[in-house]
Amino acid sequence: MKRTIEVEYILKDEEGKEVARFQDIEEARKYDRMLDAADGIFSLFSSIKELDGVKENIKDEISFQIARHSEEIMEILGRISSRKKSSKKKAEAETAEASEKTPSEQ
Repeated sequence: MKRTIEVEYILKDEEGKEVARFQDIEEARKYDRMLDAADGIFSLFSSIKELDGVKENIKDEISFQIARHSEEIMEILGRISSRKKSSKKKAEAETAEASEKTPSEQ
């Protein structure tokens, strides 16, 4: 008779209810971190006065989806800081260029 041994990692919520099962511990940890991020996003949404009228289950689902797609969202948000950095560098270069000119060139 052939036998196998399997190891499963079970992620449970604070009440002990099973959330998900994984064969790989790193995948389980990654999913747990994603759920932590979703909780943080949900807390943020709950603190935004303009979102008071939005149902909690909607905020929960949006929070989960944002956390789930965090890599794509970080890439999109990274464009904001890139624009700020390039604008700042451009302004610094223009300032440096202007300070290098002699009074007769200005």
